[in-house]
Amino acid sequence: MGYIAEIAGFSDSERWWEATFEQPHHEGDIFSAIIELHTALRDELGRQETRHNRVREAYMRKTLRQALVPVDTRTCIVVCGAWHAPALNRLVPVSNPKTTTPC
Repeated sequence: MGYIAEIAGFSDSERWWEATFEQPHHEGDIFSAIIELHTALRDELGRQETRHNRVREAYMRKTLRQALVPVDTRTCIVVCGAWHAPALNRLVPVSNPKTTTPC
């Protein structure tokens, strides 16, 4: 995020994030833009996530799957750090909630 902030002319990523996403009134879907940005960053960086982060994201996916089981719709709102959004955005539903599936 610091690199993107620097390219945009900001001294730190927090100021860039606030000016880009939190202050303006956006016409478009800001959440899609944030997910697209972080998906690209995760893909391009190709860094290996820490075991701690992989476990956290697996737990988030498991909890989301459980929450979606009784719901007929695929729409779900999640509040999480932007870095985790791509890991949750590609959530694959469990066909049988009693079946254990890898996260």
